[in-house]
Amino acid sequence: RMNKKLQSQINEIRKLFDKTVEQDNERKKILENQNEKLEQMVTIRTDEVVRQKAEIESKNRDIIDNLRYAKRIQEAILPEIKLIYQTLQNSFIIYLPKDIVSGDFYSFAQKNNKVIIAAVDCTGHGVTGAFMSMIGTSLLNQIINENGVTQPAQILTHLNSGIKEALKQSEGENELHDGMDIALCSLDLDNYKLVYAGANRPL
Repeated sequence: RMNKKLQSQINEIRKLFDKTVEQDNERKKILENQNEKLEQMVTIRTDEVVRQKAEIESKNRDIIDNLRYAKRIQEAILPEIKLIYQTLQNSFIIYLPKDIVSGDFYSFAQKNNKVIIAAVDCTGHGVTGAFMSMIGTSLLNQIINENGVTQPAQILTHLNSGIKEALKQSEGENELHDGMDIALCSLDLDNYKLVYAGANRPL
């Protein structure tokens, strides 16, 4: 009787053990499946991130290449430094664009034995500032070289009108503050007389 009872208990224990092992195996399978799914998800996400990174790097390269090309164009419209140094031997220029292209520019012209020099800071930085500097350079060349204006105050008056016209700014629009700060000098080489005019820039 004791043997039968013990045998019965042993059988019960075996069944419980088998059931536990079975449940354990099921748990392992579930975990393995979950791990596989997670690994698949991680692989998909990693591939996506790698693809996006490559796309961003490619677009960034294109933008940088375009900016470098824009820089060459911007530098091409700046006055020839050799010409400046020929006329003003003891002069120097520090021109260090912050964002490849620049919202700052310098100007130089010689008309009727007068030298006109300017240092200009346009609103905006990088590309926006560079566009403004192109407008400013073009207007200054037109005012001085084509129209023959050499008085600094008159140059600034014409420049102000030209910028308003170029940017389609009307007198009543207070919200538009696009423009440029400028220090402009006219140097009379015959009489050694310097005349200055500025907008938000001291001599």
